Amino acid sequence: STDSPKRKRHQFKEMCWGDAISGGELGCEALPPNTKNAFREHFCRRCRERGVSVPVSRVRIPVGVDSAVVNRKTGGVWNEPTRTSHMPAFRVVNQTADCTGAKLVVLRDESPVPLPGLAELSNFGDRVDFQISRTLIPVVPLPLPFSFAH
Repeated sequence: STDSPKRKRHQFKEMCWGDAISGGELGCEALPPNTKNAFREHFCRRCRERGVSVPVSRVRIPVGVDSAVVNRKTGGVWNEPTRTSHMPAFRVVNQTADCTGAKLVVLRDESPVPLPGLAELSNFGDRVDFQISRTLIPVVPLPLPFSFAH
């Protein structure tokens, strides 16, 4: 009799979005594939309980007529750049109807140049801490209007 070796089951894992959003600083464990597609299910238990922190240099506030940024349904944490957009990879947060304060844009990488329609935060400190809900919600709400640099 010829016994064939048992097939290995490959479990596809997803990166915790908290680790991605924080810049890979958290070292979160990989997650099983998300079948529910709920925003918070893309985060590990640690991130859901403790939240995530992002350097203020990667957080922007939409301003003016060029500020109509929205998340596209891409299946990933980041809205990737397109040929027709001036935007680098980003994620819009604090944008759901139940949020208070300013809508924010988290950039995957720091931008060396000003981005049209997005202002840098000023007078805020080094990091922006977020809690996980239906979106990322800043622990310290950013009131409208917020003091920002042009």
